[in-house]
This record gives sequence, C-alpha cells and structure tokens, in this order.
Amino acid sequence: MNRLTAWLSAAALLLGCAPQYQAGRSAEPLRAQSSPQGVVWSAGGAACVARTPSLERQCPSLPAPATLVSWNGGDAWAYLPELGVLLTLDGTPRTLVVGRATALSAQAIYREDGSALTYLGTPAAGVAGAPAAALTGADGQDYVRLAGRLRRVSDGAVIETSALPYLVAGAQGVYSASTVVADGGPLGRHVLGSSALRQAEWVGWAGPQLTVLRRSGPLARAQDYRVEQVR
Repeated sequence: MNRLTAWLSAAALLLGCAPQYQAGRSAEPLRAQSSPQGVVWSAGGAACVARTPSLERQCPSLPAPATLVSWNGGDAWAYLPELGVLLTLDGTPRTLVVGRATALSAQAIYREDGSALTYLGTPAAGVAGAPAAALTGADGQDYVRLAGRLRRVSDGAVIETSALPYLVAGAQGVYSASTVVADGGPLGRHVLGSSALRQAEWVGWAGPQLTVLRRSGPLARAQDYRVEQVR
C-alpha cells in the first residue's frame, strides 16, 4: 500500500471519502518549521519536507489542502482541516484524527476548544481558548500565543502581555518577534529581511545548518519554494 492509498483509506474509514486535492487552489500562506531533522513547510494547500543533510525536497500528493505543519521527533506532520486529520509527509504513513486544530508544537496539537492531544492521540495539557500559534522551547516547555498574550502552557504563566505575530525559540524558552527569526544556532541570531537573507521568505535552523526558503516559481505553492543552506 502506497502513502496516498494509506491516507485515503484512513480518511475514508474515519471521516468518509474525500477526493484527492489538486495543489495550488488555496490561498494558504507559507508556514514552516525546522528541527534537527530538516524543514517542513506548507503553502497554497500543499506541503513539503526536506531532510538534513541533503535537504532534498519531497512534496507528496495530499487528499485535501494542508495548513499547519510541525515536527514531532523524526516525523514531519501536516494538518488537513477539511478532514480534521494530521498525517506524516514521508517515512511510515501515519494518520491521526484531531478535529479542529489551531496550532501545532513539537509536542502537542492544540484544538479550537482549548484541549490538546499528543502525536499519539492521547490527551495533553490544554489552554483556556484557541491558540493562534504554538512552539516548543529549548527548555522543553510549550508556549502559545493566545488572545494576544504569550503564555507557557504548563502553568499558564504570561510571558509577554502583547505578543508579536511570530514565536521564536530562544535560550530561555520562547519569545515573540515581528518577523521570522532563527535563534540559538551556532552562527548566532538571524532575522528575516536582513541583508544576508535577501529574497528569503523564511529562515530557521535545521540542526547546525542555517536554512532559508526562497520562492523558485511564479506561484506560492509549497513546491514553488526551494530550501537553501546559508553558508
């Protein structure tokens, strides 16, 4: 059984049959996350993964448009809101029914009703509301942007009262920024839009490699972006 067949079989069994999605029909913006394993991103309803050290891009066909993406351990996941499922983009095919998700971290799936799940489908610590973004910090704690504030999930502590749009993993946890920032790597802190990162649309650390996403095509689909290592 190939990957697409496995996805469609799971979706049909759990949610009813769904047609295969043709990438490029959605206006979904670029979303990306990095980890020591590589970079995963989505745009225009499609999703791709590029693993270290080669950073070769893989963009599988999907049964529905993708929005949120995240790493969990060595697995690259994409969320398909029309089906209410998460699925892995490469490796062993896995599908997880999650319902209405609003944010993904490396540890948990946060849902519209404030509840959360692990990537095994078991309950996780939730929050009072629907987070707009989530990120796991270097301290191993999850942080969310919720109702304009940056909060630590474990104890509900407010870290920032007026959080900016982007969450950044720093040495002491997570902070917010007005643009995409790659922090905590061996080459220091890099801010999207700086002279060294011209024409890049995302920057992050894929292990020790500082990587960027640049658009290589006229559209804004995931497969129209290429991953480059900044030397």
